[in-house]
Amino acid sequence: MNIIIIIIFFILFLSWSFIKNNHNKTTIFLFIIAISFLTSIRNDSVPDTKNYREYYNALEGIESFIFYTFELGFQCYSYILKIILKGNDKLYFFCITFMNSILIFDALKRIQQLIKSNTNSAINPLLYGLVFLFSYYGLFYNAITIRAGIAMALYIQAFSFLCKDDLATSDKIKIFIICFLAYFFHKSSVIFWMILFLAHFMPRLSKRTYLLIILFSCLIFFSRVNILVLNVFNSFFEKIINILSNSNLDTISLYRETITEEETKLSFKFMFQLFSGFLFLSVRFISMPKMYFYFLNIYYIGLVLGAFLAPITMMYRVLDYFLILTFILYMFWVQSTKLPFRLVFIISSGAILYQLILFYRVIIP
Repeated sequence: MNIIIIIIFFILFLSWSFIKNNHNKTTIFLFIIAISFLTSIRNDSVPDTKNYREYYNALEGIESFIFYTFELGFQCYSYILKIILKGNDKLYFFCITFMNSILIFDALKRIQQLIKSNTNSAINPLLYGLVFLFSYYGLFYNAITIRAGIAMALYIQAFSFLCKDDLATSDKIKIFIICFLAYFFHKSSVIFWMILFLAHFMPRLSKRTYLLIILFSCLIFFSRVNILVLNVFNSFFEKIINILSNSNLDTISLYRETITEEETKLSFKFMFQLFSGFLFLSVRFISMPKMYFYFLNIYYIGLVLGAFLAPITMMYRVLDYFLILTFILYMFWVQSTKLPFRLVFIISSGAILYQLILFYRVIIP
């Protein structure tokens, strides 16, 4: 995928989301089709693509599940798709991205309906949110770590039900079923339970408190105090491996070297998250709906954790469950900010361009 073409593609759809009164769902559907196509034509130089392609092509039946360490839900899903698609691996990748996108679009639509009174009619928030998501996290989790990508899509679905002020019993059941299902696509999704619990019960903080939290995170991150955390973490991780040995979760030991791998350079990705964290404080808190603080609280927990754990490369697989909410917070921000329309577009374009470059640094080290 040529980066220039991809940048033009994203800026085009971003511009489309800024066209006044452009709330046509056809545009969103075109974006989903286009992004699904882009992920389906990737070559084996993209990390993990070759492994998933070989797995899909070798998958012959339910009896072959035992030869792979992939979660049962993912293997069943892949097997069903192979039957339907007659073994076409490009269509397989297309369908995974397409279905994930539909799940996320449905969740965003549900969230948007709850904040409809605050909607800026000059923005198409659903298209904006999807474009922002796929400029980094969407591409990463649909082109590289696709099992976690499916779990992420389910996670956003569960979060969209949690946003209601009064949770009905049926909503609680849906959240439980979705989180339970996500576990069978990626084991790391057990963290969903903790995140959703925190989101629902954490109180709204004052703007000053949020500011102190992010300044503290900046201090820890830029002072490199977090490097000292690695020694403690490595010792703790070894104990966890010993506890989980001979259990269903002992596959985590396979990632021992990657999880404890140290990255001494400053993380450009986390610097973007810090910048975004400041931006999310620029809105008028008094006019923001309660659900905004559900997302903001979880995001800020991610910033604190990231400030300490950013040097551990593999920890982003956990931190991303907190930080993936970036695109939803930007969706709130773009509808609530009092900044000039042109400046909002410039900031959004810069953020999307930055994230695309981050993604290309992953696939082309």
